[in-house]
Amino acid sequence: HFDRLFDYARAHGIRVLLDLHGLPGSQNGEIHSGACIEMGENRSAYFSRKANRAKAVQAVRAMARYAQGKGNTLFGIQVINEPHLDAKGGGHIFLREYYRRSILAAREYLDAGVPVVLFEWSYNMGKKWEENAFPESEYGSVLWDTHIYHFPEEDDVWTSEEYGLWKAQKAYRWDLDQVRYFASIQSGRVFVGEFSLAGPSLEEGECREFARWLVDELDFASQGSLLWTFDGRNIAWSMRRQARDWCIDWRSLFDARRHGSVQGRPISLKATDDGSSRWLSARHDGTVSTVQQEADFWEEWVPFRFAVDGELRVSLRSSAHGTWLSVS
Repeated sequence: HFDRLFDYARAHGIRVLLDLHGLPGSQNGEIHSGACIEMGENRSAYFSRKANRAKAVQAVRAMARYAQGKGNTLFGIQVINEPHLDAKGGGHIFLREYYRRSILAAREYLDAGVPVVLFEWSYNMGKKWEENAFPESEYGSVLWDTHIYHFPEEDDVWTSEEYGLWKAQKAYRWDLDQVRYFASIQSGRVFVGEFSLAGPSLEEGECREFARWLVDELDFASQGSLLWTFDGRNIAWSMRRQARDWCIDWRSLFDARRHGSVQGRPISLKATDDGSSRWLSARHDGTVSTVQQEADFWEEWVPFRFAVDGELRVSLRSSAHGTWLSVS
């Protein structure tokens, strides 16, 4: 079965990410981990046992052994999906050790250039991991995956009549900030492995705008994104139906050349020329201020060069918040 999948992928120019989606004992207690154990309103995950961890590492090793002969059709191996481990019970320490062991197990068969993919939620990115965790010099290529979904609260609606597009965009902004910062301290080794158009109930035109906005924001925050999923009954979760019924041109959206601009390396801008070294700093609310300190992530601006009627121009986008610099 897996041979057939790789043959299909190779024939159509698709690369395969093998994902250990459900771990022994369940890493989150959800049905998509293979075991759903309800305890009142909560679900219990029992992956945090040494025997389960050993079995999961054994599985990663077997995946790597199988995939080593698949050549460039193999994108990489992902060792976990959406973990929810008990923080009070040392869940993060347990997870860190699992990551270390699973990377080393995969490296027994895979070259250093083949990515091993880990996972972290956006709300843990700024407080759980140090800069350049699992460095390439020691572990080979390691990427971080995260998944971002947002839905309206019970007493709210995200429809076109109720400013649903604006509400949905607002809901995503905090996560986008976390992903951008995490990518900045992990040498850019972050991508968004799942997102969808579920949540708002918008008119067709705004659905296309929401898709365009999400892809652009996720591209700027990380190395890129993957839509969940290719096909399904619900149009909000189906790329095929969105292309057919909402006329969303996903091929064009995911084409990095669509911008018609060239992205440069981040720069910092001095706000004065009087020798005081005040730097232009982006704020979360979209405004800017000047700070008299060493320029940091919040003082970085990414230049985009483009041409209008043959005239060369440049726009500046905040590394920290993804907002564009506008001068009145």
